[in-house]
Order: sequence, then C-alpha cells, then structure tokens
Amino acid sequence: MATKGKPRLASTADAAAPSQDDIGVEARVVAGILLNAALEKRNGLDEALSQPPARALAPVDRAFARAVAMAALRRLGEIDQILDRRLQKSPPEAVRTLMRIALAQTLVLETPAFAAVSTAVKLAERDPKTRPYKNLVNAVLRGVGRDGPGLTTAESNLPDWIAARWKAAYGETALVGLALAAREEPATDLSLKPGVDPAAVARLLDVKAGETALDMCAAPGGKTLQLAAAGASVVALDRSAARLKRLKQNLERTGLTAEVVAVPAEDWADVRTFDAVLLDAPCTATGTFRRNPEVLRATRPAEIAKLADVQHRLLDAAAARVKPGGRLVYCTCSLEREEGETQIIAFLRRNPAFRTTPADPAALGAPPEALTPEGWLRILPSMWAEKGGLDGFFAARLERVS
Repeated sequence: MATKGKPRLASTADAAAPSQDDIGVEARVVAGILLNAALEKRNGLDEALSQPPARALAPVDRAFARAVAMAALRRLGEIDQILDRRLQKSPPEAVRTLMRIALAQTLVLETPAFAAVSTAVKLAERDPKTRPYKNLVNAVLRGVGRDGPGLTTAESNLPDWIAARWKAAYGETALVGLALAAREEPATDLSLKPGVDPAAVARLLDVKAGETALDMCAAPGGKTLQLAAAGASVVALDRSAARLKRLKQNLERTGLTAEVVAVPAEDWADVRTFDAVLLDAPCTATGTFRRNPEVLRATRPAEIAKLADVQHRLLDAAAARVKPGGRLVYCTCSLEREEGETQIIAFLRRNPAFRTTPADPAALGAPPEALTPEGWLRILPSMWAEKGGLDGFFAARLERVS
C-alpha cells in the first residue's frame, strides 16, 4: 500500500496524478470490487483483478486490495456477526461492503483503525447511494474500535449448508478444525511443504520405465511431466486446447516427451489400453479453501451433483483404458464425499474387475491418519496444521484384476 509522505516520482505527463490519499482510497474501492466479484461467482476475484479498476492501480496497491478482499472472504462470517450486533436493520449491500472491507483491515490485517475508518467514511460520502449512511458507517466502525469485536465463531465463516455437510461427513471436532483452517492464510510455498498437490498424486501410480500411462485430464501438465520423467510412454488428454499449450511448452522446456491430444477424455476414439491411468477429475475444489476462500461462497449444492455425474462418466471411461493387471488412480481436491468416497464405492459395484490397492500416505508426504480403512486417502486441510497445513484431497488407487 502506498504510504502518505512518500509520493511517487512525478513527470510532466504525471502532473495530474492522484494524491497518495486518493490512491489509498482507490485501493479500498478495488478491494470491495474484488470481494463482491468473489461472492458472485467462481473465479470472479481473478477476473476482477484483470479488469481496468484493478489494473489501474500500482502493483503494491493492487496487492493490498487483493489482500484485503481475501481477508474479508476468510473472515466474512465473523465480520458479519460483528456488524449485525450493531445494526438494527441491514443496510444496502454497498454500505455493508464498505464496513466489511474496513473491518477486514483492522481486525485481520491490523491496519490502524483511524485509517480504515476515515477511508470508509470518505468512500461512503463520495457515492450518492451510500452518502446517507456515512454517519452509520462512522458510528459502527468507531464503536467496534472502542468496544472491541466481541465473541465470534470460526464456524460462521463457513456457509451454513457446507458446515452441515462437513459435520455430517467428518464429525463436530473435524468441523471445528476445518473452520479454524479456513481462517488462516496458507504459506506461499504451500505446495513445497509436506503435502499433496495434483502432480504428486502421479506417484500413486508407481509407473515404471517402459510402461504406458494415460493422464485423462492433463492440463496444466504437472502430472504428465512426472509420469514422463519416470520413463513411461505417456498420452495426455484434455478438453482445453488452450490449457494444453502450457503443457507442450513445459515438455519442450524439460526435454520430456508425451503424446498430447485435445479431446474430452470420455470422447477419445482411440482404442489403446494402458498400464497406468490417472484421472484427476474436475471437481468443486472445496478442499482448496485455504488458498481459494472464494470456492466456499461460489459452490452451490447443485454443482456437486452435476460434477458427480461428470466424475461418474469419466471413471467408467478410465476403467475401459486400463489393461488387465494395470492401475487406475482417481483423485479430486474436493471435501465432498459425493466426489470422493461415494464415487469409488459406486464404481467398484459397477466394475467388479477392479479392487482397491491401499495407498501409502508417506509416499505423498501425507499424514498417516489420511489413510482410510478402505485403503483410500482422505486429507483434510486441518491435518498437520503445525507444518503449515494441507489442501483437502481424496485419492484412491485401484487395480484391474488379471
């Protein structure tokens, strides 16, 4: 964030540049835009970052705006609990956004209260829709600063329907752990710490040199590179030709080879079968909420059912590609059982030629408690909190009986 008293170097073309106070205000405007975009739809925050209001900011101010929006997303339930205790009736959404952004700064990012409150009032005053509420904004925010936020619950940061699902699936204690994990910003090197990422699951296939391997949803390509590096002859499929460009570039950069085909995996007409098949299936990605807190707000119950149907079809297509004696790994970065355990239970009933081969958590850097009684891996973001935490994940390793 630009600081008062340290103006940018100016040129003759910059004579009408905004003051540092104005830049601070604009960064908070963008923070509100990013927050609302994230609440409206999946990937909304990233899309808003590429639009003119955000792009017009200097990089440091754009980073500040994103940090504020992410803090507000992670603590949204608690922030609203604090506000609702001080509001006799809910104000217009634009007014609530101003106060959410201000409290995210003071309560999470430890911005000085006078700066956050002053800017919020200034923003309220300059918009005709929020101007009548500027005194309310001032009173509420100063009241929180004077009296403190009061008691809040981490579970309130989870949408009610998701909290109910996770409590039913994993129990009350696990729900509390997940809610506490949702509060925290993960380390920037999360994927380098002990844990699982979409590329690491390729190790579950235990591919040997000279074997054939199929990566069914390959982009952006980390899994394909691991399989190729192990010496396998790899075919990489993905429905997005644009996303496969990055995979091809990485293959060229690393000197590895793979056959890359832009086609939906279930529509691929080739009749080949493989020693090893990897299906990192499209999913709701609710297990990534530490890095992507917006997924919890963007996901809808109907989306879980829709994606579960896609996963069902992809699993059957994957089964048809496995040689007798070959392996199939299915994984998702979702915490929803319909996208993990339930999929594999139903698959094994449909496909008696397959059986579970117990996974080794240590091979993936996962904690021992991630191994389920069935031999699958179910990783919760609350596991290994003392080591920086993990993304939520499900993986199953299956074998086609000869």
